[in-house]
Amino acid sequence: MKGYLVLDLSIKVLEGFLEYAEKIPTFIDKHGGRYIVQGVVPEKMEGNWSPERLVILEFPSTEKAKNS
Repeated sequence: MKGYLVLDLSIKVLEGFLEYAEKIPTFIDKHGGRYIVQGVVPEKMEGNWSPERLVILEFPSTEKAKNS
């Protein structure tokens, strides 16, 4: 069964984030992952969750998602 990581990103220091952003695609590829949603600013339809930026990653298995 495929595994997914849902990330709610809040970027406080742009320089630090850009350094991270350059490295992360290689890391995701190494673990067999791929972006489903990348850096989207979501529109809240209902509820209390208000993520700043949303990223969803898909991996071949839940185990790979947990170990990435």
